[in-house]
Amino acid sequence: NLSCYNGYNFLNYMDRSFSLIVLPSVLGEVRRHIDTKINSHTKEIDDDSYSFIEKLAQKSFDFIRRTSFTPRPITETITDDDIRYDIWNLSLRACENCEKKHEEGYSEVDKDILAYAAYLSRSYVREPNRQQIHQVFVISPDEHILSGVDFFKADEGLAEKYRGIESISTRNGRRSNAR
Repeated sequence: NLSCYNGYNFLNYMDRSFSLIVLPSVLGEVRRHIDTKINSHTKEIDDDSYSFIEKLAQKSFDFIRRTSFTPRPITETITDDDIRYDIWNLSLRACENCEKKHEEGYSEVDKDILAYAAYLSRSYVREPNRQQIHQVFVISPDEHILSGVDFFKADEGLAEKYRGIESISTRNGRRSNAR
């Protein structure tokens, strides 16, 4: 039951289970929220979680630096521009049911998260033994990001291009079903 974990325990458990990647843009967003308080007394991101996220970001950087990705052999070649275009369209659709997000749209960090998930879903990791990436989990508290993952799976064209992308909500532990 993932919903019973505090932030640090949840991240620690997820990293042991899945090898988390923290993008530089996500780390920047976490840093902007480090002093934010909920109900004027509870930190949005506790100190243990923040330290762990910083370590994950460094581990992610080391992993990305040591590892190169090559597109998996799929009949249709997808370029970085294709991924960006798909994410831009997906981000508009994912915000349709949320008035606030429909007005302000996806942030660049939100788009980075989904673009990187799309990229990884089509990749092999070259080192150590050229292994195909079969599943990519997007872990977020934000419903508009999670609904973006749902659009990956609901749209037949996107579902075929970007296979194995799932989401896990840090608010309630809800997990999407992979196609």
